[in-house]
Amino acid sequence: DVESSFRLNYLREADAGFIWPTLKWAKGQPLNKVLRNSDLEPGDFVRWSKQVIDMLGQLASASDDMKLVAKCREAKELISKGVVAW
Repeated sequence: DVESSFRLNYLREADAGFIWPTLKWAKGQPLNKVLRNSDLEPGDFVRWSKQVIDMLGQLASASDDMKLVAKCREAKELISKGVVAW
């Protein structure tokens, strides 16, 4: 409704297929195992992971909830490693 009232293009729905590979990555599984049963290409995974890291940083910066800020920072650290961090 907000998008429509400001005559903005509708944002596309989040891709739930990215959740499980990201969780596996955050838990320390290697990239080849993370991507084994997904349709994701390694470059897409890295790019989208960097976008998630950016979004987590924006959420942390915009929030006054210190628990949320701490969780965002923790999630950023868990995702920003290896090939994603390079």
